[in-house]
Amino acid sequence: MSVIATAVRHLMAAGVTGEALIQAIAEMEASLPAAADPVAERRRAYDRDRRRRERALSGGRPVDSADKADPSLSEVLPQTPSPTKPIQEPPYSPPAEAEPAAKLRPLKPTKAELDAIWSATPRLGRERSSRADLDRALTAAMRRGHDPGRVLAGLRAAYASSSYQGDHAKGVHRLIEADRWASFVEPDPDPPPAGPVDPAVEAHRQAHFAKTGEWKASWGPKPSTDHSPATGAAA
Repeated sequence: MSVIATAVRHLMAAGVTGEALIQAIAEMEASLPAAADPVAERRRAYDRDRRRRERALSGGRPVDSADKADPSLSEVLPQTPSPTKPIQEPPYSPPAEAEPAAKLRPLKPTKAELDAIWSATPRLGRERSSRADLDRALTAAMRRGHDPGRVLAGLRAAYASSSYQGDHAKGVHRLIEADRWASFVEPDPDPPPAGPVDPAVEAHRQAHFAKTGEWKASWGPKPSTDHSPATGAAA
């Protein structure tokens, strides 16, 4: 039997009836705590759990529920940073390669040049030398600015002279190494360059000539000192 039913029984036994009994029952019902609502309890538990999750995401700052949140606080409290997208770097593009300078002739004798000198060398001069020694010596001579054609002419003249004729013939590479062949030919007053000259090297030579007046024969034709404007061709 409930509490209210027991109280009503006692009131009726005490002679309380009618409106007085109804009033007493209403007062007893009002004094009792409200019955628990399972649906409401689950809703409150869900709200508490949601607020805990939001508080964890916001760095510990208490978060009110949607119906209690103050919109004015959004202008004061720091906002939860939103995830940013990774920055996409532009694809790598290799720098454009500079155009190669004018290709110079390598300072290395050709097979035809080596064959010509080897054939012009007498037997004893070949026996006292080798093709490898000739290649090395002629390469060094070309780097010193000598032309293989002039070297060949000087060697022919040297081996035809009494100094290196017959048993006196030295190894061909010996005559090239010490430039002994050069004394048997006339000096070349204006020898051509070994190949195309790099523009930067040519500019340096021109500047040196303009400053000192010196021009080496191995640099090619000497520049003209006449800077007057060229006249037109005769009609």
